[in-house]
Amino acid sequence: MLTETSIIWKKRYIQGQSVIGSRYPPWINILPQGIDLVESFNTHYADLHWKVRFGILSNLYEQYFASENAMVGVKSLVNSLAPIESNEVLIFGDVIYLRNKNIISGEFSFGFFYPPWVSIDVLGIQIVEQIMNQSLVQIANSAVDSQTKKEAEEILRELDKKSKLEKFNQFLGRNSNIIELVINIAKSFLTG
Repeated sequence: MLTETSIIWKKRYIQGQSVIGSRYPPWINILPQGIDLVESFNTHYADLHWKVRFGILSNLYEQYFASENAMVGVKSLVNSLAPIESNEVLIFGDVIYLRNKNIISGEFSFGFFYPPWVSIDVLGIQIVEQIMNQSLVQIANSAVDSQTKKEAEEILRELDKKSKLEKFNQFLGRNSNIIELVINIAKSFLTG
């Protein structure tokens, strides 16, 4: 008979399944808190994950406001994130990470180690909006270039959510030097 047990510390970095009567679980998996801990030591690799995670959330956010059926196939997410990362296993892992943090929803199906269809949750919508707004405020307050400051303020005032995300992503595409700022803000909201 299998029972779920917490393995390491009260913070639950990993969890496992153990057979009653055995000392150790034969299988363990890392939880989001454990991933956050590991990534705090390897920031270069972690930055790639934050780009992918924000990409996943941006895509799901856009789909949520574009259609009634907000479920998105994870394989289509892999295709849309190919410019950021071509390793689909890394993207699958980040989908699981976001699901385990209750930011996106999706059910696991037989034969898949990730949920094949996902949608953004209310918490995910709030996080995307907070990341955009805080990024734009910081850019507007610190931009040396008046055009960049003006564009950030204009996007910040946009009321249509889908249009705001679209303009924000285009703005990031034209100003690759501010990606690090957005990644740091995303980290602060997603690791909490």
